[in-house]
Amino acid sequence: MDQKPLVSIIVPCYNYAHFLDKTIENIREQELESWECLLIDDGSTDDTSNICKAWLQKDARFIYIYKQNGGLSSARNEGLKHAKGKYIQFLDADDLIHSSKLLHQTQILKDSQEFAIIYSSFVFLNEKLEKKEPTSHYVTPKHKSMYFALVREWEQGFMIPIHCYLFPKEIFQKIGEFNIYLPTHEDLDIHLKIAIQEPKYIHQIEQYAIYRIHGNSMSRNYTKMQRGYIMVLLSAFRDSSTSWNQKTALLARIGNEITQSFVHLVRGRKISFIESIAFDKAPLIISVGILLLPFFLIKKIIATLNPS
Repeated sequence: MDQKPLVSIIVPCYNYAHFLDKTIENIREQELESWECLLIDDGSTDDTSNICKAWLQKDARFIYIYKQNGGLSSARNEGLKHAKGKYIQFLDADDLIHSSKLLHQTQILKDSQEFAIIYSSFVFLNEKLEKKEPTSHYVTPKHKSMYFALVREWEQGFMIPIHCYLFPKEIFQKIGEFNIYLPTHEDLDIHLKIAIQEPKYIHQIEQYAIYRIHGNSMSRNYTKMQRGYIMVLLSAFRDSSTSWNQKTALLARIGNEITQSFVHLVRGRKISFIESIAFDKAPLIISVGILLLPFFLIKKIIATLNPS
């Protein structure tokens, strides 16, 4: 009987054939040998299928799975259903990881006496794989609690791309799958659900994850990003397992986001504001925004009068 792989690498693929060869080659260079790679073709219409099938002939550890297009979260969920490894490594088809990442992170998790999740630092690269900027400050939250750091600091000087992490597979048995209805910020949604379980977080300073910035990056779509972000915060607020303090922090961040939306509206970015709240929970968002807006305006006025 074949031994189960230690790590399952889940690679969602949708029309990124021009990046895929490099990403798959990068996986094959891993120093850890006990892995499987699930190539989830999310209904691609480019050459993704042929590239994936070509790699199946080169290495039996690659597994190709085709599904109808359902989005990034749907593709990741499909990978989770088929994953056999003890640990899960998510890797988007346009990103890369260091050859030592899986080996070093599995060793650390094996040695941990507590239920732990490990993540590394990362580096931004452009399409030509040229370094863009140092990123060490992004992965170091100011708040001691990861949950409160995610709520208060996310995308305000703090962010951790999902391929920085190595997850124990069992965590997804506790928190469930990715939310397929979110337009963006599905990573943050998962991070919040994990953080509320209060695992031990282990941070490696090594830049083991490589985040590519290019013209098709989702992060360039402001309206869609803002809409997904507010939806995640609302979902976390409605979660019955969140404490009162956590709900208060979530409300404050929602109010801040709505305040920023009004600022964009005043500056002429009407389409961004309107589209960001145009979904089924819009009445709740508007109500919360109206209630909290005076508080944030007063807070900003006080801060202006007392700059110290």
